[in-house]
Amino acid sequence: MKGRISEQISLKKRKMYRRTVFHWLLFLAVILLLSRLALFLNQNRVNWLEGRYTKVTLSQSGERIVVVDSKTGLAGALDLDGKEVIPVDSEVFDPWDGSLINGLRQEGNLFWVIKDNKVGIVNEDNKVVIPQNYGYLEKTYEDQFIAGNGQISDSITSGGVYTYQKYGVIRENGGELIPLEYDSMKTLDDGRYEGIIKEDTRTITRTFFSSGNMQTEKIEEKEEPKDEEEPEADTKAEAETDSAEQEETEGGSAVGETQNGETGNEGDGSGSASVETGNGDNVGEEKPPVGEDSGIEDYDGPGIDSDILHYYVTGDSTRLHLGGNVCTLEDEYENVLVTFEGNRVKENMPQFSNRNQLVIDEGEDFYRVYNASSGVMLCDVKKEADCIVTDRFIVYEQAAEYIVKNYKNTEIFRTEKGTDDHFLNSKEEQARFIFQNAYFVYQSDGGRTLITNSGVVVAEGLDSILFNDENNDKEKAEEQIFICEKNEKYGAFNAAGDKILDFIYENAEFFNGHVNALRIKQESGKEGIVDYTGKVIIPLEYDSVGYGNYIEEAGNASIVEYQLINSRLDSYYGKQGSRIYYLDEEGNKTEEVQYVKTTENGRDLNDYLTLNKTPETPKEYSTTGNILVMDNAYSGSAGFGRSRIYENVEQNKIRFLLIDENSSKIGVFEYYFGDFTFMGYQHWIWYIWMLGSRIFLLLLLAWIVLKLPYEEIADRFYFFRKDFTRKKMTKKKNGK
Repeated sequence: MKGRISEQISLKKRKMYRRTVFHWLLFLAVILLLSRLALFLNQNRVNWLEGRYTKVTLSQSGERIVVVDSKTGLAGALDLDGKEVIPVDSEVFDPWDGSLINGLRQEGNLFWVIKDNKVGIVNEDNKVVIPQNYGYLEKTYEDQFIAGNGQISDSITSGGVYTYQKYGVIRENGGELIPLEYDSMKTLDDGRYEGIIKEDTRTITRTFFSSGNMQTEKIEEKEEPKDEEEPEADTKAEAETDSAEQEETEGGSAVGETQNGETGNEGDGSGSASVETGNGDNVGEEKPPVGEDSGIEDYDGPGIDSDILHYYVTGDSTRLHLGGNVCTLEDEYENVLVTFEGNRVKENMPQFSNRNQLVIDEGEDFYRVYNASSGVMLCDVKKEADCIVTDRFIVYEQAAEYIVKNYKNTEIFRTEKGTDDHFLNSKEEQARFIFQNAYFVYQSDGGRTLITNSGVVVAEGLDSILFNDENNDKEKAEEQIFICEKNEKYGAFNAAGDKILDFIYENAEFFNGHVNALRIKQESGKEGIVDYTGKVIIPLEYDSVGYGNYIEEAGNASIVEYQLINSRLDSYYGKQGSRIYYLDEEGNKTEEVQYVKTTENGRDLNDYLTLNKTPETPKEYSTTGNILVMDNAYSGSAGFGRSRIYENVEQNKIRFLLIDENSSKIGVFEYYFGDFTFMGYQHWIWYIWMLGSRIFLLLLLAWIVLKLPYEEIADRFYFFRKDFTRKKMTKKKNGK
């Protein structure tokens, strides 16, 4: 009795669960139908173009859709309404280098079209620019092209094999500028052309002005190979005798060589070197006629006294002079500016450095730097690592101090070094000195010190420094601005050392290329604008401020861009909430700005629910007031996919070009500002469809499980086993 009651209760619960699941199945079925209907309606609002295309791109002007037919593999171009402008029958091939490319090769509004192994050029309206009569076309200057009159073969299968014959230069519409009769043609850096004709016995090289007129012609005759024959014995003997007499006449030394066999044209590469003998005659000078006394003794071997040898290395206005074993720096009047210590030979002579502005003298235990014009010593340290030489300054350590000098020996900066300081690097392995165009930074272990090239110490104890390179063009120090960070707060100084902003701001930025102003941000997140004197132009009461017609805001999970439609490139703007206003120089609102907002997020739920590859990250497009009008969760197929979107913004509408790579389709959708549309909620509809469909399948499985008659199945299984056992025993008994 108890068992029957328990079975009845269990059966009743199952029926109740089954009804609940069934109700949810009906509800989800309605939701799925509605979501599918919404997807269908949204798809119908898109003008899907006929044909299946792959490798779809926009032309450089944005007015043409360059496509490749997915069936034929041929390329062409459509307008933004999907109408075929350039017929889709051109081979996908780059006639410059033979590579396969995505669609038509284009440059500006010109398209290279290839058919029947010939190439020509048309414009965006398919009007012929260059007739399709050539095997090669390369745009050079303005309306000129290098052309080859051969043809292209196997362009589809192998990427292109050229069978050029001759090259020349033509104009648009095919007018010949330089005849197509050259084996090669190229452009030169100065705007000229160079053509080469190779013949059996000679090579002709001609250069042409860009007008097509010939400038020069050079003909190189090819030498015929000759059989080498041994000279007759008496002729050969005469030649050897003449050679011996000539060597005796010249005193046994080669023209242009020193008496120790070294040429007189050596140096360090920064100047010119010459060698003179003790009587002042250059060894490389012309010999007197045979029979006259030259005044130079014959070469008797390497035993010549070294104090009569003079060696020079020439700089800009001074020269290094090695006379015997003494080396000096001399001016143009041969006045000695510096006599360098120690016995010298060419191998341990000082060297000109830094575009001949410095002289470096380095030995085993010293490293000295001199001004090459005046001979003034700029620094004297033990080794090269104890000195930093830049293109403007010299930095070295002396008597527990760091000293910065310019090349004129003017001290720019001096500071005490810590007891544990290392000259080249700080404890954090940061460079001790960093030099920029207009300033340099000293990095102590306690922070950074900012110094201008004129020696003004702008600020100390800084964490970071930001300088706008456009300030290099400013003449006044008050117009050259540094943004500095200290204790995680931002301030600003000018190059005269004046503080224009205290360290109280969360951030400060330059307006590159626009105005002499800074964007500042408070801890609350509000932004404003100050000029280079620190005067507030736009108060700190906006979510974002800027200048021009473009805004970009990057967060941790998204990138947001605003394109301002009624843009004024010479005005400030301020953004408050979903509204953007143009502002005057006093910060007053002048007008509200229409905009198109693009939000790019990371992966969303659709990426985890679908197995398809998504060709692009999630993007949403909104208009003024954050009205959602479009997203890229579009596909012409039944499965979820994202389209690449190109938007063309006009004053009263936005044209969206959807490129569905899942189904090789192209769609166009036009949105007029102010209209209501569900097109921007496409991804939410996909959420509902994909989540609902998966839950529906799980509930359907649960409903089937709950509907099964477990007792009847159990009874049938019990009697089946009992009958099977009985038959088996009977069979076994009969067998015995």
